[in-house]
Amino acid sequence: MFLYQGIREKIREDQSIGMDYCPGCRIFTRFFLGRHLRIQHLNYIPLKTWVLDYAEFCDQCKRGRVFTQEAYAARMKIMEPFSDRRLQKRCYEKALALADGATATDESAAEICDALSAEYPVKASPQLEEIYRRRVEMLLALNGRGGDPQALMHRANVQPVQAILVDEYE
Repeated sequence: MFLYQGIREKIREDQSIGMDYCPGCRIFTRFFLGRHLRIQHLNYIPLKTWVLDYAEFCDQCKRGRVFTQEAYAARMKIMEPFSDRRLQKRCYEKALALADGATATDESAAEICDALSAEYPVKASPQLEEIYRRRVEMLLALNGRGGDPQALMHRANVQPVQAILVDEYE
């Protein structure tokens, strides 16, 4: 009988947080809050698990913004009203439709956020409102016409995401 033992790294998806701009992929893609885990196994049965990072991950490239455990728990609570993926997708599609062809200005971003808040919980908390305001500014910077897209993109403060590599079984 053969015994296979080793260590595996895995990204566990805890909560979907909506569509956001990924600087690594350079597109809007789905993001989720998750944990980067190291799992010791025997015959692929987990024996011990360590949490290496708490992060917000891009669904495409699996790169993420790392948080402390406390900041991660706070982010989970902030994003809770928007945990339904269908709701996130409909909100993104409406924001995209409103941003398409709109002038890339602060006033347009405020108007789009107000229109979204009529149907979606984008203003459930000040932190969530700030997150969605930044997402709308990025949509306008990428899809809007006229105005000052560079100022919006700069104000949206898109931070680079770090690579979190996940190996297969060793």
